[in-house]
Amino acid sequence: MLRNSNRKKISPTEKWRKRWLRFYKFLACAAFCALATPYVEALSTTAARQYTAIFTWIATIPLFAIGYGIHSLLRLLLTKGGVEEEMSFSFETKWQLSSPVALIPALVLSVIVAVIFAFKAGDILEPLLYPFYNKEVGFLLLLAACIAITVLGCLLVTLQFHQICSLRTMLECLVALGLPYGFAVWWGNGVNALFCLCVLVYALCLFILMNQEYVIKPSYTSKTCYATRELRLSGIKEAVKLWGMTLVGALLLLAFLSAFVTSFRILVFTERYEILAFPFLGWPDVNQILYLIGLAMIPVAAVFLILRFVRPRLLRSVGERCNALWDLVKKAVLDILRRLRFRKKVKKAAAAPSTTVDEAPKKQHYVDTVTVSGPSDTWVGLHPMSYREFTANLKKIPDLNTRYRYAYEVMIGVLWRGQIGVETHQTPLEMSRIIARRTSIANIDALTNTYIGITYGENDSADAADVEAVCRILEARMGK
Repeated sequence: MLRNSNRKKISPTEKWRKRWLRFYKFLACAAFCALATPYVEALSTTAARQYTAIFTWIATIPLFAIGYGIHSLLRLLLTKGGVEEEMSFSFETKWQLSSPVALIPALVLSVIVAVIFAFKAGDILEPLLYPFYNKEVGFLLLLAACIAITVLGCLLVTLQFHQICSLRTMLECLVALGLPYGFAVWWGNGVNALFCLCVLVYALCLFILMNQEYVIKPSYTSKTCYATRELRLSGIKEAVKLWGMTLVGALLLLAFLSAFVTSFRILVFTERYEILAFPFLGWPDVNQILYLIGLAMIPVAAVFLILRFVRPRLLRSVGERCNALWDLVKKAVLDILRRLRFRKKVKKAAAAPSTTVDEAPKKQHYVDTVTVSGPSDTWVGLHPMSYREFTANLKKIPDLNTRYRYAYEVMIGVLWRGQIGVETHQTPLEMSRIIARRTSIANIDALTNTYIGITYGENDSADAADVEAVCRILEARMGK
């Protein structure tokens, strides 16, 4: 069989890039479905009534996927193997419609599928809701919801992930989420579990995509930069952690507000559903739990404020002990997991068949790996930290020379993470020239000469004023 020699070969790196972009596009589409779900629910309420939630779950995601799949398939078939789009991070979000050869048939097929789906759903709902099935108005709204979600899935094929869900589109998306919430409160229905789930899904996708856009943008603007799998996964973990912390913080804030609002409503209203109507209208049990948590937070906050102004050292000591306890628990859990993993490896090695002398050894191919890293990991203080952590570590160092070296290397690490051009192979003097040219640090030459003298034995001691100068630079760049 003859192979097509004109076929363009794709490198493994480019394959992984495309796979990651598909994953980001999937998250962006999931965020868009979360935005569209409350509208599908609102339009189908008149026809589906008590089956609205079930219909929304069944209709939204499949119809969106059908519209997206039809357009993607037609682009692949009618445009000679698909359209290769270049990734760009322009600040303008535009609708980039594909060729009418693929778009118009995709829209027609999407509408036909949506109409068939709506009629089938109507045939199922009519006997279930008889005689309360609203065929004149409710079915038309249900049909409009099905057509809208399918057509939107068809149109989003040509957009990149940051044009669908990013910081630049966050305001429009928040307005889109706020409209159904405002109408629900206006009608006195309150929010339901489906709306809260949509908000959580959208927030999670937004946090991850904002983080990944920041992580991968240099790899598309520079020919020598590449975002590794470990870097992307680390960014996703941090985004999920930030999402969880934001969720917990929002719930604690609502609980704190609920303690005051509900206490005031107790004096005005008498019915339980009226008293426990904040912050989630229609969820009195959840509001009661938040109210109790808010009441428990008030004395805790009062004690914290008193200690903050009266005994700050005691509060700092308690914080340090809590951090030490958390580190101890974290270390114990990781140690247990490491031991379990080691036992699995030992069992797997014992179960594997042993090799004999007669077996020929497998040929080992030489593999050369190249990694791009920052300044050497043998330097202390180059890992990301806050200014408070830096000052705490600095106070633990008794020797003035070691203090200065540590502060200077932390400053180099901060400037390296700022991507000003500092590289691993550069000497301290080369770094100082780049820093002086690309930053506003005027005394970097003197600070570098002091560091060289201490490190290579030309000077005997450092001055405390030099340490203070480096600390002022770090405070300005790291914040308190």
